[in-house]
Amino acid sequence: MANYFISDLHFNHSKVSESRGFQTYQEHDAHLIRTINKVVNKTDDLYILGDITLSDNGLTWKDNLSIINHLNGRKHLISGNHDRCSVTQSNGHNYQAEFMKYFDSVSSFVKLTFNGQTYFLSHYPYDETDEAFSTAATNASDFEQFQLKDSGIPVIHGHTHSDTILTMSKIGTPQINVNIESIGFRPISFAEISKLLKK
Repeated sequence: MANYFISDLHFNHSKVSESRGFQTYQEHDAHLIRTINKVVNKTDDLYILGDITLSDNGLTWKDNLSIINHLNGRKHLISGNHDRCSVTQSNGHNYQAEFMKYFDSVSSFVKLTFNGQTYFLSHYPYDETDEAFSTAATNASDFEQFQLKDSGIPVIHGHTHSDTILTMSKIGTPQINVNIESIGFRPISFAEISKLLKK
């Protein structure tokens, strides 16, 4: 049993699919599901750090959310700004029960420990630096009020759509970016993150 992390899946999202080099969101989604399931076993924990899907295909958000059933593992959601259950959404709390039909847990952030090192899991990094965000991320400062306070504990995050996997916050805290663009569509494990920080 292992823990894996990935963020910003953006299932059913044509614009994001095209920006990632796919002709259609169907092609994007099928590739992403295959790649995740090659890595994650049914007994593993898969932490998805927000932005699961966008209703860009004429279906309802509930229909689109059911795509999660195609992924292996025990699935945990750290909600992002595009997720209806997020605190960033109007009445987000009203959608919690629906999301719990597909996830073993739904949270705004989580604290985990691996090999004696504590990590925070959040959709957002501590700092919105130019290094952390890609040029495609136009909302770098729109969600400041939802960021965790930087207490020196490494944060595993998404949101930035940057291809840079490791940045440092303003006070020198590691920020590990697990959005699709930085990890090549393949979920990353605690062991891999630990090796990354030792470098």
